[in-house]
Amino acid sequence: MTTAAAPTTRIGEIIDDHYRIVAHIADGGMASVFRAEHVNTGVSFAVKILHQDLSTNPEVAARFQREVQAYRRVQHPHVVVASDFGRLPDGCLYMVLEYTAGDDLCTVLYRQGAFGQERAVKIALQLTLGLVSAHAAGVIHRDLKPENVMLVSRDGDADFAKILDFGIAKVPVRGEKLTVAGSVFGTPEYMAPEQASGGQVDERTDLYTVGTVLYEMLSGRAPFAGRDNASQAILAQLTEAPPPLPTSIDTELAQLVMQLLAKDPAHRPQRAVDVASALYRILARLSPDHPVLRSSTVTRFVNSPSRRPPPTEPDVPPLALSGSAPPPDLTDPVPGAAPSPEQAAPVATTGTPAVRPTPVGALAIVLAVGILVGFGTAVGGLLLYLFW
Repeated sequence: MTTAAAPTTRIGEIIDDHYRIVAHIADGGMASVFRAEHVNTGVSFAVKILHQDLSTNPEVAARFQREVQAYRRVQHPHVVVASDFGRLPDGCLYMVLEYTAGDDLCTVLYRQGAFGQERAVKIALQLTLGLVSAHAAGVIHRDLKPENVMLVSRDGDADFAKILDFGIAKVPVRGEKLTVAGSVFGTPEYMAPEQASGGQVDERTDLYTVGTVLYEMLSGRAPFAGRDNASQAILAQLTEAPPPLPTSIDTELAQLVMQLLAKDPAHRPQRAVDVASALYRILARLSPDHPVLRSSTVTRFVNSPSRRPPPTEPDVPPLALSGSAPPPDLTDPVPGAAPSPEQAAPVATTGTPAVRPTPVGALAIVLAVGILVGFGTAVGGLLLYLFW
């Protein structure tokens, strides 16, 4: 069983002589998230602390560090920033993240329902610009969904989108492989077909989820929402066409969404830069005076002279641990795919979490994938579940 210090016992604790924990934000299956203040500046941060027994698991520790690596590689205004990483005296690994005071997109959709077209396109554009930066660094998010998008108020923009939770991101690190072929990670309602079947994931996998999130913002529900279990959701991702969007949706926008939701990755837009360009054109036509068109992130993208495909394996040295305790042994990961910290609570939200059905767990996913892609994958996946 996962062990963790009671959240209230952390209040007042000072981490690495810099960050004083002042409030508990949320708990997840693998980690807890706190708000902390820098002892000298008073600036707020989010601190994600991995539960103690998981911190001593070499595979989980490697994934936690891989999440920090993903944040570190992706430097973009629409992606949450990681500033520190270390191990506490009690052995728990932690990371220090940008504190984002706002609500996640899932909560806002639950409260408000479908968005207007301009608002939906604007948020999708910001998310895609974040993915342009991630993909340029060789990072594939693999779990982009409304719960992993924060909407914060910044520079007069009440819907400034921030991507968070790179817990199951695909991050290129030479000499390490933490995911076994055929392993399935993600959220069934938002998985691309190739991801749901344990296949190869790449930029286009993230673009499918952009299409799913954009579809949900425009219609009020994900294209394959309402299934009874994860198996049915995965089967729908693999075999069913998404229901048509409302006829009131702009024709070009609806066509783009359906292209993003193509079952075959070869039939989708191939790069995030192409999707961002299309969303920019649509927003400029729907709302020529929209403030986001003049924002620094958008104008930098529009004026960028290069649209070359991103490098696939940037050589970034690993982060050093803060604190006096020795770092985890990450040089010899245990074979097989272990749980990743995506089950931890999302980074710092001050809003009320959405009331939303939780997808069925790993076992249902494994059984569905086993049926769909063969007995061998099912056996490997079942072993993963037994050691989850």
